[in-house]
Amino acid sequence: TRQVLAVVRRAAARGEGVDPDPPPARLQVGPAMLQHRLLLSGSPIEDAFIVTVVDQVVLPLLTRSA
Repeated sequence: TRQVLAVVRRAAARGEGVDPDPPPARLQVGPAMLQHRLLLSGSPIEDAFIVTVVDQVVLPLLTRSA
């Protein structure tokens, strides 16, 4: 979680519109989805799945509300 928080804070410092201090559960969702996929399939995770998780799940969870 610390590594994800560091990435999020750097993005916020660049002005990318993410919450620089999101609730811990929001930081855990993306890595948990990737781990779940890996454990279920036993195969490498496809780039397309990672892009989908980031774009459709992680970013909306971390983006500041207007």
